[in-house]
Amino acid sequence: MELYTGETLKEKCLEMTSGFDCRDISDFLHALMIDKRERRTIALYGLRRTGKTVMMMQEILRLNDFDRTLFVSIDEEKEDSIQDLRDALAEHPDMRYYVLDEVTYLRDFIAGAAFLANKYSAAGHKVLMTGTNSLGFALAKEVSFLFQQPIFPMRNFIGWLKSQFIMRKRSSENIDRLFFKII
Repeated sequence: MELYTGETLKEKCLEMTSGFDCRDISDFLHALMIDKRERRTIALYGLRRTGKTVMMMQEILRLNDFDRTLFVSIDEEKEDSIQDLRDALAEHPDMRYYVLDEVTYLRDFIAGAAFLANKYSAAGHKVLMTGTNSLGFALAKEVSFLFQQPIFPMRNFIGWLKSQFIMRKRSSENIDRLFFKII
C-alpha cells in the first residue's frame, strides 16, 4: 500500500495524467466530489486499463487540494487487508478527500468495507474508490452495507472511437485502418 499527499501527490497526478483528455463523466464526478451534502462513497469500477485511475488523478488535480487529499494505491501482490487500510487512514484524520485506488484488491474487502461509509463518508469526508472487481463492490454492498446506496458512475466499456479520443489518436489514418479491417 502506497500513500501520497501534498506535493508528492500533485507530482504523481501530473505524471499519470499527461497526454490523456478528460472523460465525458468527469463533470458529473466533480459535482459529486464538491457537493457538501453528498455523503455517499463513490466507486469507479470497470475492466482493467479503462482509465479509472487516470480519471481519479484528473479529479484530484481539478480539486487542487493536495494537502487535504490522501491517495492510497493498493497493490494486488502485497495482500493488504482492510485493517491495513484502516490504520493508514487513521494516520491522516484531517483529510477532506480519501482517494483509494484498486480497493477491491484488499484481502477482506467484502467483509470489512463498511467502515468507509460509516466512519468517513458519514462524517463528511469524500471517499472515492476504484476497483477492477465489480463483483467485489456488489457483494460488499449486499454483505456489509458498504455504500448506503452507492454512486457507481463508471461504465465497463469504452468504444474504440472514444478510446482514440481519450488517447489523442484521432487521426483519419487510424479510423481508416479500422474500417478496412471491418470491410
